[in-house]
Amino acid sequence: PGLSALRFTSPILREVVMDALTLEASRDMHAAAASALLGLLGGELASGDQAARIAAHLYQSGDSERAADYFARSGEERLRARQMEAAANDLARAVELCDVEKRDAFELARWFDALTQAVRLARKCPDAAALCERVLGRIDRAADVKTRVHARVCADVMMAALHEFDRALDHFGEAERIAEGDEPLAKKVLLAYAELAARQGDFNRALAMIERLERIVTGEGDRAEEHKVLLYRAQAHSALGDRRAALIAIERAEATLPDD
Repeated sequence: PGLSALRFTSPILREVVMDALTLEASRDMHAAAASALLGLLGGELASGDQAARIAAHLYQSGDSERAADYFARSGEERLRARQMEAAANDLARAVELCDVEKRDAFELARWFDALTQAVRLARKCPDAAALCERVLGRIDRAADVKTRVHARVCADVMMAALHEFDRALDHFGEAERIAEGDEPLAKKVLLAYAELAARQGDFNRALAMIERLERIVTGEGDRAEEHKVLLYRAQAHSALGDRRAALIAIERAEATLPDD
């Protein structure tokens, strides 16, 4: 036999029945719905919409930890589909529902990175400052230096996207302190700081960060990174009204990757 579905003849009748359920019966019903949806997938990965429906039922059933897993999966799928606001909402929900102290720090860092990518474009995330503190506290206690710096840079980018510039500067300062002495990590921090300064319209400060970056990437010999930094330099000079310096930076960028 094929799949079948049952529906209430009226949405009002549905609401009446739902309101009459006890809390325990409601939880059992949502748990059964989540189990049925998972059964239909037959072990396959859920799409964004499917994962969101499963997450909602698991949350209503009282299973917050599994709900967090599926909200995260939904958020990551929606991020890949470029549904930025929906992705940000689902990933923030995942972090909110899970017990961060029991979560693997590297899994949490992956969720946080995806959330930052979404918030950077959606420019929306309720209680972002508190969320950052929860995640960073766990990562600082359990992860390596590289992951800690990356998480701080994520927090910096997120706060800047939400125009919380003072908080962003705090995260930048902490990331710079953790990355001290490690040039590849320092490069990641300086890129974020240059972007923050540009968002604030402080192009002199952005240019100072770019000059520090340029010394690092030139020493490393990474021509692609050098090309990127030269383009940042051109943009900063242009914003400051120095057309000649901007054009020189573009010419240098062209010469760095002449065949690209």
